[in-house]
Amino acid sequence: MKIIGTVTMPVAIVGVVLMQLLRTDVHPLVPALQSTWLHVHVTLAMLAYAACALSFALAMMFLIKDKMKNRNLPGSDQLVRRRNLFGVLTRFEKMGRV
Repeated sequence: MKIIGTVTMPVAIVGVVLMQLLRTDVHPLVPALQSTWLHVHVTLAMLAYAACALSFALAMMFLIKDKMKNRNLPGSDQLVRRRNLFGVLTRFEKMGRV
């Protein structure tokens, strides 16, 4: 887990330094954006990003957990290859190329 810190800390430091160096002028919004719907849009967009990040994190946790179990059945790779080959061949047969 130390590798995560070695990646995230430099990114965080660069972000903080850039925030200090960039302009901080605040300008009012153009009239087209001065609407109640802007607040609704921003709220829903943030919720969507949060849901996407949460689903990504849960999917990664599931994949890591599944990899740790390593419960591959004997011969399952061969079965998957046969099914894929059968699917490809029947697809080309339907197209009239085999």
